[in-house]
Amino acid sequence: MLYVIITFSYLNDLYFKPSQFTIMEEFTNSTGMKIFYGAIALFMIGFSLFLFNMDHSKAGNGVLAIPVIFVILALVILVSQFKRKIIISADSIVSINAFGRKELPTADVKGCRINQKTISIEPISSSSPKIVINNYSDLSSSDDLVTWLNTNFIDLDTSDLKEEHAKVLNDTSLGFTEEEREQKLIRAKRISMAYNICGSVLLFLGIFLRSNYTTTVMLLIYPLAGILLMVFSNGLIRFASDSKKSAYPFIFVGFMLPAFALLLKSFDYQIYKYNNIWTPFLAYGLVIFFLLYTKGLSSGMPVKPQLIFMIIFSFIYAYGSTTLLNCTFDKSKPQIIHTSIYTIDIRQSKGTHYYLYLKSWDSDPKPKSIEVSTRTFYRYPIGSDIDVHLKKGLLNIPWYYL
Repeated sequence: MLYVIITFSYLNDLYFKPSQFTIMEEFTNSTGMKIFYGAIALFMIGFSLFLFNMDHSKAGNGVLAIPVIFVILALVILVSQFKRKIIISADSIVSINAFGRKELPTADVKGCRINQKTISIEPISSSSPKIVINNYSDLSSSDDLVTWLNTNFIDLDTSDLKEEHAKVLNDTSLGFTEEEREQKLIRAKRISMAYNICGSVLLFLGIFLRSNYTTTVMLLIYPLAGILLMVFSNGLIRFASDSKKSAYPFIFVGFMLPAFALLLKSFDYQIYKYNNIWTPFLAYGLVIFFLLYTKGLSSGMPVKPQLIFMIIFSFIYAYGSTTLLNCTFDKSKPQIIHTSIYTIDIRQSKGTHYYLYLKSWDSDPKPKSIEVSTRTFYRYPIGSDIDVHLKKGLLNIPWYYL
């Protein structure tokens, strides 16, 4: 155990800081972790030697970069295991690893954030470094380190949660009394939880009822409903939020899962020419991203990860929506094209997939591929004639089917 003598003083009525310690404590990686990572490093070096001794006459000498990279990574792993240290003293907290040394004065510690994999010790002053301890469970006596940090510094996640909750309760735009504002926050949490649960159910419906018209309509509407929830929640519901340190509920799960389902369903349709898909896809994606950014950005999380997720899922939803709107609701009369089977293919990727390659019927000589059922696959051998239905598309994006 780490034995310390600590005196407490208040800092701005919020933060505690330790003042005296009788000893210095050093934490290094446990023997078991050193053996484990050492074995991985030795395996990487051995594998690199195997690659180095292979015949490179066909691939060229450039392929030798691969074993060199493996050796460098193995050396970094070995150095990290024996150099890594966390040192607790009366005056500072020191973190040493393969890439350098960071020292944070104990008097300048604002608090810490302890998650499953990482410990983040944050400074009061911007001139002091932030210390991040990754995979802290690899350290010997890591429980003692966690206990000491929890005893001597405030949990910044808990502090942020209390501060944000108090901010909501003091927001007069949410109601005349504190009780009314509290009830609105509770109601917003229940609504967002129900939205996320229903979004999970829709994902399974979208997968198992891929051709169902009603399911398609629900998948198209559901993410938009999430945006409306944010718009009419008066700022209480956000796109993403960390419940550990934020009082605001979120709709991320309920938005993300139907968007994925739409993307999967879009693969059921064969786009003939992609020229006309980019304008509506990009325009719709930008509109969705703008709405998520203006109505769903949370102050309780880093901005960059939120922006990345907003961009990714805005355009996933936009692509799936554009494809399904164009094909599912297309009422145009199909043009019948007579062609033949050029070749066939069976792929094993999360199940068996059957593909027919159709002889080109336009200026592009490349065969057109289409995934079909087992029955259709065995019905049309190579060289057999087949009819293709080519449609204009609701959004003027041509697509085809058998």
